[in-house]
Amino acid sequence: MDVARAHQNPPLDPDSGFSLIELIVAAVIIFTVITGSIELTLRSLKTFNQGVAREALESLISDDIGWLRAYSKSWHCQVGPYEGCKVKTKGLASAINYRPEIYDPSSSSAYQDFRSYCLNRSESTSTETPAHQMLYDAAASDADGNYDPPNPIVYPDELKLNLARAPKAAQSYSLYRTLLVDPGGNSVTVRYFTKPSDQPTLPLNKIDKLFVEATAWCP
Repeated sequence: MDVARAHQNPPLDPDSGFSLIELIVAAVIIFTVITGSIELTLRSLKTFNQGVAREALESLISDDIGWLRAYSKSWHCQVGPYEGCKVKTKGLASAINYRPEIYDPSSSSAYQDFRSYCLNRSESTSTETPAHQMLYDAAASDADGNYDPPNPIVYPDELKLNLARAPKAAQSYSLYRTLLVDPGGNSVTVRYFTKPSDQPTLPLNKIDKLFVEATAWCP
């Protein structure tokens, strides 16, 4: 009887296969590897998309600061033999000639206006320095024959730039610009930045400087 029962229920052979515990451990290891691979892939994709977005935002910044820099050079200058003063879609010519009549006391009121901008440079609270006036005129740049800026000229408030022209990877982000007249009224600090409170967030903070070329001719 014992022999028959032993024949019907033979003892387990430890070498005949995996135990339940071994199968569970193997499944956990496989799951961990797969999960890690997915997380790594998602991180890589996020990093790639952020790289594309950052490149697009920096390209927009380059266009924006390029226009501002060109305008700061062209402000209060005359069209000379090289037509170097107007901001054009093809950029500035190499020669810039500023209006001589501005510096001639016997000319029109333009001289007195510009002189007052120059004199106000010593007043840090003044809103009529050359740099201030340059920004005010840039805000109405389409009125003097210049092509429109890539983004509106807003001063002194911050401006949220329009990202409609940016690749889709960048359109979900927010980019801001501020214009701050420096003490002395000869230059403007331009800052481009993102905000941590915006989602998705992409840390970016760039600062550039605009020098108002016409201030070199202040009396």
